[in-house]
This record gives sequence, C-alpha cells and structure tokens, in this order.
Amino acid sequence: MKRALLPSQQRTLTTLGENIKYARLRRDLSSEQIAERAGISRNTLIKIEKGDEGVAIGYYFRVLAVLGLSLIHISEPTRQAEISY
Repeated sequence: MKRALLPSQQRTLTTLGENIKYARLRRDLSSEQIAERAGISRNTLIKIEKGDEGVAIGYYFRVLAVLGLSLIHISEPTRQAEISY
C-alpha cells in the first residue's frame, strides 16, 4: 500500500520542482534538452517540475546535475536569490 506524503513533504517536492523549472527556463533550455541530457523522458521531467511524488528521487538528482545545481542550494529559500545561474 502506498503511503501518502505529509503536507510539508509535498510542499518540499513542489518547491523543488518549481525551482528546477525556473532554473531550466533561466538557462533558456527546453524540457526536451534537459530530459535527453538527464536520460529521462520529457513526461518524467514534467512530473519532476510539478513535484510529483511518484518520480524516483534519483531522477530529481539527475536533473539537478544536468542544471549544475545541488539539492542544498536549490531547496534553501533564503539563499535562492544568491544562486548564480
């Protein structure tokens, strides 16, 4: 049986997904480009950018690596403005 995420956990995934999408857009890269470089489907990337809990966390890390980011930097809201892109 699949366990539901706590609301705070879902917010974390949603925020992470949004930040991944913003980083991709700031780099002027298409979802197809990022998906190909990360070795995932475009649909999986779309799910990641929405914070889908059904996507393996390893795929999130692949996308972060392609964007040259780390989970620590992208998930810290107070430091988000300080990240150089």
